[in-house]
This record gives sequence, structure tokens and C-alpha cells, in this order.
Amino acid sequence: MFNKNEPYAIEPGEMAKLMVGIDWADSHACIRKAHICAIFSQWAYCEIPEWEFKRANGIKMRRAKLFQPSGLFERLLTEQNRTKSSLRELLEIRREARDPEGQNRIQYVTTIDHPLVQAVVLRMNEVIFVSYRGTVMSMQRFISTISDLVSDIWYQKVSPVGGKPELAFHRGFYKAASETFESLSKAISDCCANNGIKKPLIYVTGHSLGGAMAAVLNASWNGSYVPSGLEAYPIRSTYTFGMPRFGDVGTINELSVVEQLTNLKRRAPPNPFGPKSNQAAATMPFVSLFPYHLSNVGDSIPHLPMSYLGFEDSPKEWSSASGLRVGFDYKKCGDDAAFSDLLKLRTLSDHEINRYLYNTRYLAENNIQLA
Repeated sequence: MFNKNEPYAIEPGEMAKLMVGIDWADSHACIRKAHICAIFSQWAYCEIPEWEFKRANGIKMRRAKLFQPSGLFERLLTEQNRTKSSLRELLEIRREARDPEGQNRIQYVTTIDHPLVQAVVLRMNEVIFVSYRGTVMSMQRFISTISDLVSDIWYQKVSPVGGKPELAFHRGFYKAASETFESLSKAISDCCANNGIKKPLIYVTGHSLGGAMAAVLNASWNGSYVPSGLEAYPIRSTYTFGMPRFGDVGTINELSVVEQLTNLKRRAPPNPFGPKSNQAAATMPFVSLFPYHLSNVGDSIPHLPMSYLGFEDSPKEWSSASGLRVGFDYKKCGDDAAFSDLLKLRTLSDHEINRYLYNTRYLAENNIQLA
């Protein structure tokens, strides 16, 4: 049996082995992919920006293991006798970060670093992973983040560039995620050019607030809600963990309609006498404008912002403990209780990335698929 309270860390070499035999071209929900993306979400915490070290004592931050990747993070700092953590250096140190045949090496690409958000870009062959870093690690910053969430200004909504008025993302999440659009597009373009990748398979992931930003990126790029001139690469799948609500009812409904229409066109029989673009679209994979979201029953963050403020759950949500779909009517009834528990710091352990790692590992090893 797994002890979910014990630190859980996957080394890069083990990670490469886990990724063997997975069809990364398939965009449907897959528990093995969910587990791997949970690990990448954990790895994003290894990349600590300079501004955070300036705002907090590095040693205190290491001891406040609220959401940090316990074992891997501590091991990296201990071995290097440093107070600064870098995922790039971790992958360079672990040069065995590949499968036994040496074909699936995980490589660091770059870190997108902005004052409001940070994302790490990694690559394995033609698969590119974007991992948004979630809630910061110190208790003081966590309480500050929650205060921002519940304040009126952060509950305001904004329509994305190129989107209909019906679309209204959480303003704070959209502002943070959209700051990375241009940098991410350039990073992916450079990565493809440098490695001879013609059609990258892009996966996005994130835990906590990082999950909300991953969801915004997924909807914006797959829905083409981006500034003109920006190359928005199609995202194959997005996996999020402990993610707060990122949009209102109108947003969820509109994205659902766009997703259905898009996939109907792709499933339509190709017209041999029609434009070549239509023929190609009919053979393209399923596209999702929503993330595949996994939540824990005791995790309060997915209940924020509360539904009575107009925010709506993302429709593709599973329990990370059972792999079963989450009942949204039941979930909304627990919003007030979940928020109360959060203020009393009762549910922090259920929100840790460590808990999601153990749960997805259990489901994957027992071949329990997302129902």
C-alpha cells in the first residue's frame, strides 16, 4: 500500500521508462498520461525564480513543504549543497534520464519566467510538455494567494482576445496565462526548428493555480482566441490537478459548442472534390478545449471561485482516487464547507501535488482508466 503522507519523487531515468509504449498522438484521456503529467507538474516546482528567493529565505522555504516536490527537490539541493533549485541542472545531473534503449531522453528546453507566472518546457522526441508552476511553497505566500482569490478584483472576468462576448475567463488567471503566450510560441517554434520536429505533440499540465493557467492556454490556443500574428500551436491534451474554476457558465457552454462543432468537422468523411484543407481536417485527432482535470474529494481549491459567483466547473473532471467522473451538482453543494475548511487550513494535505502523484500512480499501476 502507498503511504500518501510520505514524500514521493520520480527520477528522470524512471520517468523516461514510464513514457515508453504510450500513444502520444492520441488525444483522449489516459490515466498513464495523467500520472506522467502529474510528475511534470511536480517537476515545475524544482524551478524556483530569482524573485522568489529574494522575497523569502531559501532555507525556510525548503522547510515549508506545503506543495513542493518533497523528495526530488530536497535531494537536488542536498547533493549540490545549494539553496537555488534548477530543473535544467537536475536533468543535466541525471544523464541517465532515458529509457533502457536510449531512445526516449527527456530534455530541458526553457523556462518561461514572468512576475505572475512561470512555466517549464520539456521535450521527449516529438512530444513537447509545458508545465505551469502552481501555488508557491511558503505558508505566507499561500495565504496571500488565497486572499487574492477571494478579493473582488480577482473575481472579475475578462473576454479573451478574439473571443465572443459570451466567453469570460477569470481575469487573474487569464492575465497570468496570456503573458506566456508569445514566449511559449517562440520556445516551441525554436525547439521544433532545432530538433527537426515538423508536427509537435504538445501536452500542457499544471497543479493548483498552474492548472488554471494551463486550462486557459488550452482553451485559447485550441479555440484560436489569440492575437493576430501569434502562432498558436494545437495542444494535443491538457491534464490539470487541484485546479480552481477558470471561467463562468457562458464560457463553459460556449467552449463546449465550439469543441463539438470542431470535432464534427474533423469526423466528417473527406470530400475528394473539396479543398485540401477540408480533406486534411477529416483525418485529424479529437481536439479538446477543456483540460482533463483530476481532483481530490477533500481538496478545497477546485471549489474556488464559488459557483454562486457565476463560475462553473470544467466539464471533464475525475476523482483522482477512483477514476470516476465528478458529480458537479454534488460538488457545488460543498462550496461553502470547502471554503470554510480552507480558511481553517484543514484540507491542505489533500491539495498537495504529492497526493495527486500517489493517486494517479495507483490508478495507472492497477490499469483503472478514467471512466
